[in-house]
Amino acid sequence: MWSKFFNITLCKKTEINSLYVKILLKMGKIIYCASNGSPIEFPNNTLTQFGNKLPFWYDFQQLDNMNFHVGLKAIGFSVDFERHFQPIRPENPSIIISEIYTDRVSVAPPSKCLSLNKNLTRSCNINILDNAVKHLNVQNDRRFIYIYLDSEDLTYTKLLKFLLSLQDHTYMRTEFIPDKNIVNFKTNDTYGYLYVNVKLLEHMKIKLRYQADLISASYMKQKINIATDVDNILNNSTNINGDNYFPFRCLPKLTYAEINLSNMLKPKYPKIVKVRCDNIRDQIFNEKHAKDLAIFCPEITKNQNFFWHEFETTTFSVLENTLLNDVSFKLVDENNEQLLLKTGIPTVLKLDIQAMSKNKKSFNVRVTSDKQNLHPHNTRSSFNINLPQTLFLNENWKVALSSINLPNVFNTFPMQDLVLGFLYLDNGVSKKIEHFIPQKNYTQDEIVDEFNFFLQRNKDNVYIGKAYEEIPSNGSEKVLVIEMRKKGSLIVPRDVAHLIGYTEENFRGNKTYFTYPVDPEGSQKTVTKKFYMNKPIMIDYFKPSYIMLYTKCVAPTAVSGQYMNILKIFPVDFSEKKYVIQEFKHREYLNLSNFDINELDFQLRSHTGELISFDNNNHDPVILNLHFTNYDQ
Repeated sequence: MWSKFFNITLCKKTEINSLYVKILLKMGKIIYCASNGSPIEFPNNTLTQFGNKLPFWYDFQQLDNMNFHVGLKAIGFSVDFERHFQPIRPENPSIIISEIYTDRVSVAPPSKCLSLNKNLTRSCNINILDNAVKHLNVQNDRRFIYIYLDSEDLTYTKLLKFLLSLQDHTYMRTEFIPDKNIVNFKTNDTYGYLYVNVKLLEHMKIKLRYQADLISASYMKQKINIATDVDNILNNSTNINGDNYFPFRCLPKLTYAEINLSNMLKPKYPKIVKVRCDNIRDQIFNEKHAKDLAIFCPEITKNQNFFWHEFETTTFSVLENTLLNDVSFKLVDENNEQLLLKTGIPTVLKLDIQAMSKNKKSFNVRVTSDKQNLHPHNTRSSFNINLPQTLFLNENWKVALSSINLPNVFNTFPMQDLVLGFLYLDNGVSKKIEHFIPQKNYTQDEIVDEFNFFLQRNKDNVYIGKAYEEIPSNGSEKVLVIEMRKKGSLIVPRDVAHLIGYTEENFRGNKTYFTYPVDPEGSQKTVTKKFYMNKPIMIDYFKPSYIMLYTKCVAPTAVSGQYMNILKIFPVDFSEKKYVIQEFKHREYLNLSNFDINELDFQLRSHTGELISFDNNNHDPVILNLHFTNYDQ
């Protein structure tokens, strides 16, 4: 096919190469690689790790003054992902239940293994497992139950039935909440731990909840302990027989484990896909090197069976060798683990190979906001990266932001330490109650709930009143109503007041006061006083419209009468996607501020100059793709 295309059937191999090189020099060349290509040369190809033999040798040695670059223009792959939540070692369980007995038994019964397969009681090497968890056995009256989720035909009904049946084999009680797909594990007289394999936590959401609404002031700040923080999980997990397990402590009549099964059987789509190619020169990735040809966020919908993405701009990498006969690729996720796809539609890569003068140099630097060894305090809106080696450049070099991956969900309030307060008299003594508003992304209902939590279940157990939404008699839209039943002054920060729809300028400093005055005669008669906000709750009041990316490595740019080190200003994606990629078709190359670079710093700020406050419950990193070049693009 290739010989007919070039009409060079009778040419020698060197003549073919010479002609093909001329074509590449003139216009570049598109090559398609497929995971089912070259089955003889690459019999072990999979959908996400494969090689292709090219139709003939590319010999670029004869071009002394040229380099050949390759870029990924498009990619397509199946979206039939496997559910991979089994432990790394197959002999290890998915969940370990540890029970410490109080007054029920004097000696703990022996450990046992339970399986999701047809026979509930599984035969396993309990002696080896007990030996692996012996460092957890600080009490003599403790036994372990090893749970295996090893069914090949896993269904929701089967999983639910199995979890509910566990109470027949343990002293922990189970209850099912059908409308939320939740199973709760509680205990009345037995201390229990659930050690959950960290791979399972990617699919099964587990929270540690308090059984009482109000335990003590120390619990107020942490009403719910959620195991969703990646750093928290890794730092607090324990290694058992080669796998990491995260503990959930169930205390009698105090705390219980809530297991949400809603996403258990859904495929886990990767947040980030990295296309690695063994044939390109090493690229800088944070403080290390990697052979990443492209990094992007796949926008996969439920109804599609094949994903296709064409890149707005092509980022080129230099080929490592001058002789090229075959190419190999690997697709990995945000954790650098190979994508797991079932047998299906072949993966397709569309490559662009171009010849460029050796004098025209360029390279890619990819950095993430992840914490680094030298920068443990990195955040997604302010982070530093030390490069694997110093870059020695000159005044001819410039840099541009070719793309950015970033979270698209923000905290409702961009600032910290927002405090609701209440001042009141208690037997003539002035008292004050305070409530710190947690940083997170709120819904409108959650804002109302947060007010009610303070008004009705504060640490002093004072019933102040309630908050709700209703349409006022002279209005047409629902607004927030604060109904006070306790005489005193409710203190609301200015930013919170603006968000809940209070537009009057009745502020003292940065706070406003909703006061239910005490009667001059000191009457304690219980009545109510309602405060209606002026507008509906504006949940996106502080959501940024655009983001300004700062870095000291670029020369200052004039912004509104002053100079700032801004690399890029780009709009926020207003779609419902929680993680996005923004590719910049028209790259803006800026001069460098210095030419010996061993560290890069970045800050993402809003139009007000404040650091972007990304959602605390979402820990996806910011990824920057930088392109350095010494020639005009």
